Amino acid sequence: MDGKYDQTHIKWVKNVKRDNGNSWAYENQEVGSIFPLNWSEHYGINVSLPRVDDIILLFQTVNSNLGIQKGTYLTHLVTPVDNDVYIDENATNYPNTRLVRVLGKESPGILSSRINLNFSKVSRGLCFKVDLIVTRKGFAKINKERKQSIIWQSFDNIITSKLNLVDADDNYGVLEGAQKKEMREHRYYERDMSIITLAKNQATTLKCESCDFNFEVYYPGVGQGFIECHHKTPIGKGVERWTRVSDLALVCANCHRMLHRKHEGRYLSVEELKGLINKRKV
Repeated sequence: MDGKYDQTHIKWVKNVKRDNGNSWAYENQEVGSIFPLNWSEHYGINVSLPRVDDIILLFQTVNSNLGIQKGTYLTHLVTPVDNDVYIDENATNYPNTRLVRVLGKESPGILSSRINLNFSKVSRGLCFKVDLIVTRKGFAKINKERKQSIIWQSFDNIITSKLNLVDADDNYGVLEGAQKKEMREHRYYERDMSIITLAKNQATTLKCESCDFNFEVYYPGVGQGFIECHHKTPIGKGVERWTRVSDLALVCANCHRMLHRKHEGRYLSVEELKGLINKRKV
């Protein structure tokens, strides 16, 4: 991996739609954010085709009631964050999802006619190879590389570096808790370490939120940068969910063990454990 994205990574194109073109799809997804991109239940293996580091161009056809010219607009460049397919049980018609990160976004979008591209052959909600995009009637045919270049250069707001992609913003989230099956048929509940790393990086000091223990102070040198991370709502229930920094607490190893030990029939919150510790100090 060379650490950079460029036009050659644009491999796929996908039509998205919301409210029959009367609203923008994924309008709130900004550059750097991660979100589940939906596919129809009928499209089967197509959802698996894009791989990590492939770039998917999202486009949508919208109506004039949005205050702009009716037409087809290029809106996002996204890339899968993993090669897994997730099922969104709340999305009746489009339950198949891939987690993707936004590398580029144009708002309201790039009108396809202004760059002389025609998306009529790639408009069924599937992922199509970028080769299948054609030029508008009356314009000369162009090769794949030229299409990739036109698309890439059309986006002004775009991430090119693969480094430091995590947006230091509490809106960043990861899908955790998916029940997966290893080769040995052992079931486990998936965690994503990137959100834990982000929580530590955002903390002004790495001290326990329950007892104030600081590894760096107590273990000079060896304890630098060390703290454990506790999910305020436990993972392990077989239910997928989004985890944000605000859903995590930084705690020492001892308090972490106590938070996972039932007290009077239930697990304590970080604040409740802190209250017990403060009572002992009185």
